[in-house]
Formats: sequence, C-alpha cells, structure tokens
Amino acid sequence: MFDDRIVVQSVGGLFPMRKSERLTATSFCVDNRISVSVDGDGDLIEVSFSSDVDDVEVADVARAVAAAALNAAAYARRAREFGEEG
Repeated sequence: MFDDRIVVQSVGGLFPMRKSERLTATSFCVDNRISVSVDGDGDLIEVSFSSDVDDVEVADVARAVAAAALNAAAYARRAREFGEEG
C-alpha cells in the first residue's frame, strides 16, 4: 500500500518558445523531496532527491518515483497535444 506521502504534489511544464527548445514536465512528491522530470515524449530525463530523503523507505521511494514519472509523462503528453492543436 502506498504511503500517504507518495501523492504527487505538483506538476509543471514548459512550452517551447522555439522549435529548438524542449518541452519538459516535472513532478514533485514526498513533501517535495523527490522530483522527476520527463521530456515532451515522456522519457525520463532527471530524478532528484533532497538531502532529507534518507528517512523514506526504499520501497516508498521507488513507488514515488514511478508515480511521479507517470504523472509528469501524462502532463507532457497533454501539453504536447495542446501545443500541436494551437
């Protein structure tokens, strides 16, 4: 069962201003101690942990990273689809 702290707390994206810039989306979870970033295709590009993540169980960290990555990828997909329509 997921720990309550594994709720994805926020997600944000960046729409490219020019073709050369990449769309990214980042999700934060476990009280902002873990951040996961994906590119516009939903591919994982970065996972970051704060210095106080060591008190979180390893299984909870793994579930949080997976949940945040899925959430960020869904956001990136929606942002990309919106950008293609606009």
